[in-house]
Amino acid sequence: MRSALLPGVAAIPFAIASCSGPSGFAVGDTNALVVIAADSVWEAVSAEVGRALRPTIFTVRDESTFRVEHFSPTHSSLGDATRFRQVVPIGKATDFWVEPALDDNGGTERPAIVEAGEVWARNQSVTAVVLPESGDPVAALRSVLPELGSLLDARFRDYALSRMFASGQDTVLRDSLARLHGFSLLVPDVYTHSDQGSTQVFRNHASMGGTLMRVIAVTWREGEPEPTQELALAWRDSVGTYAYDMGQVIQRDRFETKPLNEPPGALEVQGSWEGNDPGWIAAGPFIDRIVPCPAQNRTYFLDAWLYAPGKAKYEYMIQLNTILDTFRCGGATAGGGQ
Repeated sequence: MRSALLPGVAAIPFAIASCSGPSGFAVGDTNALVVIAADSVWEAVSAEVGRALRPTIFTVRDESTFRVEHFSPTHSSLGDATRFRQVVPIGKATDFWVEPALDDNGGTERPAIVEAGEVWARNQSVTAVVLPESGDPVAALRSVLPELGSLLDARFRDYALSRMFASGQDTVLRDSLARLHGFSLLVPDVYTHSDQGSTQVFRNHASMGGTLMRVIAVTWREGEPEPTQELALAWRDSVGTYAYDMGQVIQRDRFETKPLNEPPGALEVQGSWEGNDPGWIAAGPFIDRIVPCPAQNRTYFLDAWLYAPGKAKYEYMIQLNTILDTFRCGGATAGGGQ
């Protein structure tokens, strides 16, 4: 049976063991992981691999960061699978589905994680888990799962940030905000800025295979009220006239609230919103931050929201969090809670 990750990819009439180098460009999404492992190994650890490689994030609902699909080395569509952007072969160094990724970089220590590029396709990343020639392969794989998950997540974050700033960084706007309003925020050049006095709005509305909206609002008030979840939610409602582009109401069934490491006293609340127009069904996640700034006798409120129907949202949540982390007021930073 053809994998759900392989729609429309024609079968490749050769075995990967005979492939001498990359053939054509990689296919599929960057957040799709193809894992090649013997059935006996996969059956023993598939649940653990899933937890390590596709942790959930908070969006409108819990959403996996990656899609993971297993292929047996004997699968009839293995040639198709090896053309994906991210492939994770698991096995011994002599296994035909692992050996092409090693070259002279395999080392001798086992188990080991070996990164390679463009093994079977151009613009591809291959992360091989090399298991010992003897002993318990399942135990060996379990021992490196946390490292494997962290490596793949870090690589995806680098990809998301490189895409976000491909247009350049708007340092002119950052410096202007600091001069005129007492805070700074670094956004990509493709964002537009709307000055609403004590509320500054930054938008990136794009069409990438459908509607995609990313909006950040920054406002403030004098004094230093205690940062709480309810304060954040009430403040969010008050800035909607400027920043929402569509009527929104907060879904109050669940939130994730946590303190940030810097500056002291800052608070972050994540939740989801839904549209209040019955003629347009819309929803998405939001990130709110309350940031005390004693040097200015101000408390800042940062609101970021996303509308990306039908799209995986992890990449865009990384981007919004990264922009929020660039916030500065009176020398303080509103990050460190990731």
